[in-house]
Amino acid sequence: MKNILQIVILLSSINSIIGQTLFENKEFGISMQEPKNWNIANNDTFLKNYENIDFSVEKLAQLIDSNKGSLLLSSYYKYDINKHSGLIPTIMITIEKNPTKNFLEFKNAIKSNVESYKEIVENFEFIEEPKEIEISKNKGIVCVYKYSIKTQEGEIVKIKSRGYSIPNGSYFLNIEFIDGQIDEDCTNEFNELIKTIKIKWNK
Repeated sequence: MKNILQIVILLSSINSIIGQTLFENKEFGISMQEPKNWNIANNDTFLKNYENIDFSVEKLAQLIDSNKGSLLLSSYYKYDINKHSGLIPTIMITIEKNPTKNFLEFKNAIKSNVESYKEIVENFEFIEEPKEIEISKNKGIVCVYKYSIKTQEGEIVKIKSRGYSIPNGSYFLNIEFIDGQIDEDCTNEFNELIKTIKIKWNK
């Protein structure tokens, strides 16, 4: 009986994953399962103009430059931002300009950038210092940190953020998973989504 129950649970979870929509950006060779039933905001209209164009890395870098060094590919919000007050778990997929010359320099730049948040948030602390990882056979950096912000109503919101940064020459992919330290903890859901990330860089 216990084994049958485990199989039912397993099949249910598989069906749930299969039923989800796949985010895919062919220009940058990136895909990931979308979080189920979350709200989506992206640059679809803008990116539609570039479909079926064979961009080189250099041309993609120029595209990023023309967007002030950061190009939003897609973002996901657990709740409608116009109807929900308080912390809203968020996933943001962006392409950023990479001014560094090697991987060590890139790692140090990511750490320095994250540490600069200390100037604008309260109680900043690394949960996990920036470290090297591999996603879809690509070397990158992950770091996990927490901080607090105060709302206009005086409420203290405790936030946790996990960022994955994978460089490719003059630009890098950044996927940020943001949730709560206590309430709205989406760790399990985020872990499953991270397993679905595929990257095949354009050359």
